[in-house]
Amino acid sequence: MTNSLELANDGPSAPPRANGELIFDAPWQSRAFGIAAALVEDGRLDWPQFQAALIETVPHHENYWDAWLVSLVDLTETNDLIAPSSLVLRTTELFERPAGHDHG
Repeated sequence: MTNSLELANDGPSAPPRANGELIFDAPWQSRAFGIAAALVEDGRLDWPQFQAALIETVPHHENYWDAWLVSLVDLTETNDLIAPSSLVLRTTELFERPAGHDHG
């Protein structure tokens, strides 16, 4: 298992960038990136496996980060990192939080 996140600079698995920096259009995108990175670094998710899934998924989505999230969800379920029912429950809980819920 590969424990380092080596992002491609070009090709279907390359994330959007500007001046070498990753581009996130919404907070959830950076969070999905961070979750995948943490799972890879922790040895719970294999980076080449994730890249292969991403390459397969990207052509079916208009947005790169949508494909990233789909790949992440699929692999967390496939590798038994989270039960699908738990994922749905947690996603619903997070989705229903109002904007700024954790800001004083």
